[in-house]
Amino acid sequence: MKQFLISLIFIYANIIYSQSDYQCGMPPNYQETYQPGYQVNYPQIGGQFAPAKTLNGAYLRIFCVFAQFQGDNKDPNDPNWPVNQMPVWANSFIGTNINQAPYPINTLSNYFYQMSNGTNHIIGYIHPTLITVNAPSTQYYGTSNRTVLQQIDATVNFTYFDQWSMPGTYQQTPNQQDNYVDAIYIIWRNIDYDTWGGIANLGLTYPNNPYITNDGARIADRIPTISMTLDIGGKSDYTFQNKLGLLAHEYGHYLFGAGHNFELAACSGTAQRGLGLMPAWAGSLAMNPHEKFLLGYTTYTDVFYDTPKTLADYQTSHIS
Repeated sequence: MKQFLISLIFIYANIIYSQSDYQCGMPPNYQETYQPGYQVNYPQIGGQFAPAKTLNGAYLRIFCVFAQFQGDNKDPNDPNWPVNQMPVWANSFIGTNINQAPYPINTLSNYFYQMSNGTNHIIGYIHPTLITVNAPSTQYYGTSNRTVLQQIDATVNFTYFDQWSMPGTYQQTPNQQDNYVDAIYIIWRNIDYDTWGGIANLGLTYPNNPYITNDGARIADRIPTISMTLDIGGKSDYTFQNKLGLLAHEYGHYLFGAGHNFELAACSGTAQRGLGLMPAWAGSLAMNPHEKFLLGYTTYTDVFYDTPKTLADYQTSHIS
């Protein structure tokens, strides 16, 4: 008797933004293997390279730094991110303390808290000053990111951002140091190296990968550091609301892997557009049922074609 996995479509009620205008530059490394058809060959439940759940008072803190190029004259008077200034939303886009849970609406922390049914606490530290890089905005982004790290190195104790040991796939232990910074966003006002809006690495290359800080902490290009580079002004829209999906998507690569379109890849063997957080483009903000199932945030019900079944909203019922 044939059976199907039924998925309900849901729009995240508090934040209804799309990442449809932005492309992710993440190459297909660490790609999972799927079996086409309704049966899905999921390798394991949980976060691959980042914790899907932070329990018993644990949390993951992201070091966040904003940067621009000295010659950036694109949209200089944009009210959301004027040139030579921090964006107006710099200190409000992510929670800074676990005691803020469930975190203010329209923040990255609230997003992951809601998607995880309150089991994943992601907070941030905001570097207080804008970093200006005297270089062409078209230079290799890894070189630009390394320059940012060099400029802030003397004023930051990076060992403070090493609270997790993440030695391998599906291996994340809180309150243990591994000498690697846990997570970092380098958020550019405009970066013109490529056409992507974000990429889940820093572009660091040998012999500068990992970057070793003055206090001996290491920042890896990707894994075990959760490293992300963002281009905020790529479409001349500098609002945080427009970029929330992009910020969440790049972090999602450490939860799911480097591929895209997990629902379509699982259900039809192709990787094109689809609903969910992880399509390469034209996705939605809310995680789809397959994505939530992969992280252990929902269960699913097998429905046979000749058996009527009514399903509740999967985001609130946690059943799909």
